Amino acid sequence: MHTSSLRYKLLLACIIVVLPSLTCSIVSQISRYKEHRHRMLAVQQNKALEAAAACSSYLMDMAELERALGATLLQKGAGRGELGKAYLSGAVIQSEKLIHCMVLDAHGRVVAADAPYLTTLKSTMHDLAKRIFDGEDIAVGCGVDSGMPGGNIFCVASAVKDGKGRLCGVVVGVSCEDIIDTMLSRNLSEGIPGLAFIDGEGKAILSRGIAKSAPWGSIRRVSDLHHASRGSKFRLPDGTTAIGSLIPVPNTEWAALTLLPERHLFSIHRRYICILLGMVFLTASITAALASRIGAKLARPVRRLSRTAREFGNGNFDARADVKTGDELEVLAQSFNQMAQDLKERTDALHITLSAERRLAERASSLYSVAQGIIVHADLNKRLKIIAKALASECGVKRCAIMLKRGCKLVLAAGYGLADSQQFDSLVIDSSYLLQFEKAKAPAILTFNADSHHMPRTLALHLGLERFAALPLIYRKHPVGLAILDNPGNNLHLDKDTVESATEMASLAAAAIENAEAFEKWMNIGQSLQKNMLPSVPESVGKFSLASAYFAALEVSDLGGDFYDIINLPDGRIGLVTADVSGKGLEAAVFTAMGKYTLRAYSYEDSDPSVILKRTNNALVDIGSDLGFVTMFFGILDPDTGRLVYANAGHPPGLVANADGSIRWLSDAGPAPPLGIFMDKEYPSAECTLHDGDVLICYTDGVIEARRNRRPFETERLAEVVSRARIHPPEKIAQVVHSAVCGYCGGRIQDDIALLVVKRDEGTQGEQKLAKS
Repeated sequence: MHTSSLRYKLLLACIIVVLPSLTCSIVSQISRYKEHRHRMLAVQQNKALEAAAACSSYLMDMAELERALGATLLQKGAGRGELGKAYLSGAVIQSEKLIHCMVLDAHGRVVAADAPYLTTLKSTMHDLAKRIFDGEDIAVGCGVDSGMPGGNIFCVASAVKDGKGRLCGVVVGVSCEDIIDTMLSRNLSEGIPGLAFIDGEGKAILSRGIAKSAPWGSIRRVSDLHHASRGSKFRLPDGTTAIGSLIPVPNTEWAALTLLPERHLFSIHRRYICILLGMVFLTASITAALASRIGAKLARPVRRLSRTAREFGNGNFDARADVKTGDELEVLAQSFNQMAQDLKERTDALHITLSAERRLAERASSLYSVAQGIIVHADLNKRLKIIAKALASECGVKRCAIMLKRGCKLVLAAGYGLADSQQFDSLVIDSSYLLQFEKAKAPAILTFNADSHHMPRTLALHLGLERFAALPLIYRKHPVGLAILDNPGNNLHLDKDTVESATEMASLAAAAIENAEAFEKWMNIGQSLQKNMLPSVPESVGKFSLASAYFAALEVSDLGGDFYDIINLPDGRIGLVTADVSGKGLEAAVFTAMGKYTLRAYSYEDSDPSVILKRTNNALVDIGSDLGFVTMFFGILDPDTGRLVYANAGHPPGLVANADGSIRWLSDAGPAPPLGIFMDKEYPSAECTLHDGDVLICYTDGVIEARRNRRPFETERLAEVVSRARIHPPEKIAQVVHSAVCGYCGGRIQDDIALLVVKRDEGTQGEQKLAKS
C-alpha cells in the first residue's frame, strides 16, 4: 500500500461526513423552488380565470346592448334608412362598448347601419350573421387588423327574438382593442406581467406586457395552446422564457393567456444557491487541507513501519521498528517487534525439525508408492516386484530378495537388483529360520555376516551375500515371508529412521501378500462358478441357428453377474434366458447360480414364463435381498412353429430384426421390477412369431450403456447395427454387435456384455438335443 493514499482516504472520510448535510441543503432548496413555482403558477392561473371572466362579462354586456338596439329598430319601428342610421349613431356614441353597429332583419337584409360597410369586416359580419341564422344566440368573431387608431377590431353578433321566441333579426356590433383594454384596466387587479386574449384562429385580440412580444404569428389555433393551462414554457423573441397559463373565455372561442417570466421564479432562490455553492467550496478546501496535513503526519510512522517490515521480509530478522508517537501506531510497532522476535525464535526451531519432517514425507511418499502399486496390480508376482524395489530404495541398498513361506519351506519368489541366474530359481530353505523373528511377534531388521549360523550357507552362496539384513514380513503376528537386503561392495548401514520406515513398509507388504494370495483363491472359486453359468450353446435347434457370446469389462471383473442360458424343456420347446445380477465378485457369482438353477427348476414344472418368473422371484425374496437382485428376460420358443412366449423382469427388451430389415422390440409384456426385491409381483407375458430370416437378439445392459463422451450407445444404434447384420449367421451377428460397441466407446467397455442370438432359417438341419448343464 502506498502511504500517500492515506490522505485521500481521510479526504474521502471528511467528504462522507459533510456530504449528507450539503445534500440536504440542496434538496431543501430544490423543494422550496418547486413549491414557489407551483404557488406562482396557481396565482397566474387565477389571474387568467379572472381575465377570462371579465372578458366574458364584457362580451355578454355588449350582446345585451345589441339586442336592445335591435329590438328598438325591429319591433318598435324606430325606422329604416336615415332615421335608423341616426338612431344607431347616437346609441354608439353614448355606448362605451361599440364603435359601429348594423341591424339585419329576419331575411338578412340591412335595416340600418351607423356607417358604411367596412370592406375588411364585410365577410366577418356575414359569417357571424349566418351563425345566428343557424340557431346560435351569440357569435363572437375573430380579430381583424383594420389599421384604425383603436387597434385590432372584432365583431359580436346577437339574435333579436320576439315574444314567442321567433328570430326577428340580427345585430352585429363592432368593438376594438382599446375599448376592451380600458374595460380590463377597471376590472382586473395589477400583478400580471403579460396578458393576451386570443381568438379561435390564434390571433391576439389584445396583448399587454411581455405578451406584446410573443410570437403570435406562429400560433395557428387556440387548441395548440391548451397544454399551456398546465404551465408550459414559451420562448420570447428576446430569448427569455415565460411560463404560460391558458383559460378559455366562456361562450366564445377566445382564450385568456397570462405569462410570467421564468427568471422571476428563480431570482428569489439565486442568492441561496450562491451562498450554498460558496459553503461547498469553502468546506471542500478546509477538508482537503486538514486531510493533507493529518495524512502526512500519520504517514511518516506508517512509512517507517512499512520499511522495517520489508527488511524483515527480505531476510533481515534483526530489523525492528522505532516508532515513538504515543498512540496506536506505537502499540502496533511494539506488536510487530514482538512478533519479529517470536518468529525468529520459531524459525530457528523450525529449521531443526525440517530435516525430520522431510524424512517423514519421503517415507510417506514411499509408502504411498507401494500402496498405489499394490492397488493397481492384483497379480502376486507384480506386487512382490514392487515391494522388493520399494524396500531396496527405502533402505538405500542395491539388492532385495523376497522369500515366501510355503508350508515348512521358504521359497525365493521375487527380487530387485539380482542377476538373472539368481532370480526365481528353485531355492528352498527350511522355514525354521523364521522362528527367531516369530518370537518377537513384530517386524525388525537383523543384520548378519555371511558365515552366521542364523542363515543357511546355501542362501549366502546363492545370492553372493557378505553382510546382509533380514526383514521378516509379518501379518497378524505370523510371518508370511522374509526380505533379504544387502549392498554388494559397500558397507551396509541402516539408521533408526530407516529401520522404522522399512518395518512399516514390511507390515504393508505382508498384508498385501496375504491379500493377494487370498484374492487368487477367491478368483479361482469365482471363475469356476462363472464358467458353469455360461453353458455351451448348440449351433442349431429345429429350424433355428443359435449363438452366444460373453465379454468381460475388466480383467478383474470376470466374476460379473451377466449370464445367458438355454433350457431344453420336456415338451420340445427351449427356454431362452439373459440376465444381469447386481454387483460384482464372488457374491454376484453365487447369486447368479441361485437365480439360474431356481429358474431351471420351475421351468420343468410350468410352461408359462409369467408364472415361472413369479415363482423364481418369490424364491429369491425368501432367500433374502442382501445378495442383490436380478434383471431377466425369459422366453420359451417353439422350434417348429417359431412361436415365442416371453416375460421381462426389469431387463432391456429383446430385439427382433425381421427378414425385410424392420425392427420389433419385445416390450409388449409391460414393465415389471427385477427379481428378488418384492414378494408376489406379477410379470405379464406376451408372445410373437419368428418367421423365416428373422433374428432374435437378447442382451444385457452393457451393450446399450456403453458410453462415449458421457453419451450411451442406446437402443436406436443397436437396432441399426442388428438390422444391417441380420443376413449373417448368429455367430457373426454377435461379433458385429461387440465390434460396434467397442468402436463406439474406444475399446473401453464399462460393463460386462452377454449376448444370445437366435435366427430362423428354413435350410438348417433337424433339431438337436441340448446338452445337460
